[in-house]
This record gives sequence, C-alpha cells and structure tokens, in this order.
Amino acid sequence: MDFADPFHTSEAMLAVIEMKKYRWASPGVDYEEILQSKLKIIPEAKRLDSIAKDHAKAVSGGMFFTTPDQFDTIVTRLETTQYEFNKHRNLLLK
Repeated sequence: MDFADPFHTSEAMLAVIEMKKYRWASPGVDYEEILQSKLKIIPEAKRLDSIAKDHAKAVSGGMFFTTPDQFDTIVTRLETTQYEFNKHRNLLLK
C-alpha cells in the first residue's frame, strides 16, 4: 500500500482540519491559520520556558528510560517541522 505524500496531498489534510475545527477543536488552535500556512508548533516564549523547566525536572528526576535529547534540540526539530510544513502548504496555495 502506498501512502500519500503529506506535503503534496492536501485533500486528507483539509478533511482533518475541517473535522477538528468543528468536532474536536482544541482550545487556542486557530485552524484557519493552519490553512493559511501559519501552523504554530512552538508556543510563545513564556510558555516555552515553562516547558523547558518541566523537561529539565523530568530528566533530573529520572523519568526517562534512556537519556532524552536536549530541550533545545527538540525545539529546533519542531521549528524545522513548522517551517517545512508552512513552506509546503504555502506552495500548495499558489
């Protein structure tokens, strides 16, 4: 079975966004921004700082079976994903 290319197939993505928007919306998520190539994975700085502190406590508290990536590494990966999604979504809009 072949899977659709997530960056170049918009039909399923649009269906999921519509379903989430009307049936299972998440507080604080603006689904129209996603459609406009403005997906936000990284929260504002104050919230991100709080998450970083929580991550550090979890690491020092031994909450992982293996050593997790550094928080900055995780955020960088998320920033890259956010950028790539918005870039490709923007290309679909043209």
